[in-house]
Amino acid sequence: MPSDIICIQEHWLYEFQKQILGPVLPNMDMHIRCSDTNEEIGNFKLPRGKGAVTIAWKNHLTPSVQEIQSGNNRIEIKANVKQRIVKPNFARQFKLQWKDIDSESFNSLINEELTQYNIEKHSLEENIQFLCNCLKKAAAVAAPSKIIKLKGPKFKASPTTLGLLQICKEKYHLWKSHGKHDDHFKSDKILAQRNLRKQMRREQYIDRAQFYKEVMDNPSNEMFHRLIRRNRGNRNKDSMCIIENGELQYSATDQTQSFSKYFEDLALPKDKGYDPEFLDLCNVRHKIIQQLCEQENITTKFSTQNICDAIKQLHSGKAIDELGLAAEHFKNSPAIVTQFLTDCFHTIMKDKLIPLIFKSGIVIPVLKKGKNPMMMDNYRGIAITPVVSKLFECTILPSLTQNFKQLFNLD
Repeated sequence: MPSDIICIQEHWLYEFQKQILGPVLPNMDMHIRCSDTNEEIGNFKLPRGKGAVTIAWKNHLTPSVQEIQSGNNRIEIKANVKQRIVKPNFARQFKLQWKDIDSESFNSLINEELTQYNIEKHSLEENIQFLCNCLKKAAAVAAPSKIIKLKGPKFKASPTTLGLLQICKEKYHLWKSHGKHDDHFKSDKILAQRNLRKQMRREQYIDRAQFYKEVMDNPSNEMFHRLIRRNRGNRNKDSMCIIENGELQYSATDQTQSFSKYFEDLALPKDKGYDPEFLDLCNVRHKIIQQLCEQENITTKFSTQNICDAIKQLHSGKAIDELGLAAEHFKNSPAIVTQFLTDCFHTIMKDKLIPLIFKSGIVIPVLKKGKNPMMMDNYRGIAITPVVSKLFECTILPSLTQNFKQLFNLD
């Protein structure tokens, strides 16, 4: 329930029934006044049509809430809550500090959730989704977070920019001290602001060009994920446009939809002169995998140790996936998570069905070097797949390789 404070009028409950509201409004404290609060009514006398009122609030507001004794049948409370002004387009980004995680609390929360969960009564998709939500909730409580971005991108001002910024402040205070009239003080202030903006745009362009040059000259996993985080963190796309079917798209929402259609169409198989030898090799591989799945004497069994080995292969410090998970969620998880994943992976192999959640991901358009940013053909799609699907791949690959060697008697 999104509201922090809820007012209920005419709830028709009596004193001996008001505990019913507890399960209905979890994680909330409340003041309840019934029609028989001041005038007791026997249980065998319950006249209908007598309403009552309730005020409920979230638990974290309890220290700031105080009931006022008004002497009538109304409820009056005083809440000493500071008003927060929410600015439009104010976006914050947080990063979990895994090095400072409370491992005991993290493991305890996960153990409590998974112990009460019956995996056999739910589908595979529901089981994996529940595990992901469980890991996220536990990390949100046990791992401290740090704000890594407020409004707009990070920008390190140079000494030149700092000097121009100081001049802008001085010109503004001078104009303010003279009554903010439309005179030469205002013209000086506007000129100083223009010079500051020019310098900032110049430095941002140089910084962006140097970053892209470093990505192309010295490619690495670290630079690759920096590029992904940089592109995902940039929400100000309205100043840039792309061309779709001859029309200019300026809105970030329209651009997202256009890129979605473009990459979806790009993913569809088309006969565009593929290499026939490579295509035949792919078909042979698919037939081999199908034969392995149909062999009755070859079974793929996973153990908790296989899952632990696969978790160790995951790389830390990477971008989070579509589900909000990173490798650290699994690396810091208790043993019950590996057992839960073992059961899920066994179900996948038994049913021969890959969950839909494994087939989803985030596609980020990355502009190719030296290309026109207005043309969608000049973007390369980088997909961030779910961490749990990568974990399944790392788990099944050794078994698939071993079964392949056994089937063809290879050393």
